[in-house]
Amino acid sequence: MTLHQLAKQVRRDVQNLASTVNHDQFPAYYDQMSGDLFLARTTASATK
Repeated sequence: MTLHQLAKQVRRDVQNLASTVNHDQFPAYYDQMSGDLFLARTTASATK
């Protein structure tokens, strides 16, 4: 998952949660990164 994909997912989650209390919210996302950043889950054995 890229950082951009994560930000879009969080934005959707915030919008959905805010709508459950009748509130419109659109979180801003500003990106000045020049390369790709990927977030990866590691296993417990890989961190030792």
